[in-house]
Amino acid sequence: MMAALSYHHADGVFVLCASPIFVTSAEIRDNGLLVFEVFDADSCMLTPLLGVPTLFGMDPAQPPFWGVLTSLIPCESTHLDLRLLRDRPTLRAELRIEKVLTSRDVSSTPN
Repeated sequence: MMAALSYHHADGVFVLCASPIFVTSAEIRDNGLLVFEVFDADSCMLTPLLGVPTLFGMDPAQPPFWGVLTSLIPCESTHLDLRLLRDRPTLRAELRIEKVLTSRDVSSTPN
């Protein structure tokens, strides 16, 4: 699955931090884990988020979630959609999902 990852900025809006991301494993639930690959060239906004609890959004149809980007390491891509682009430097990211927000949580998120 290909997606885009955004984070909740202090200005009260979600800001794109990586696009496209290529999801290799997704457990979008409390205490879940999101693993994805991203081209190194598309990852510069991720590095400052390493180890920082952050409110993320990935899909408008899905509620945002609190999580921590725990790793961002160079890898040889295994994602099927990247099979023709193996020559591009790629990183594998692990994002630990702490809490998926409910609709009640979303309506009370500060803007």
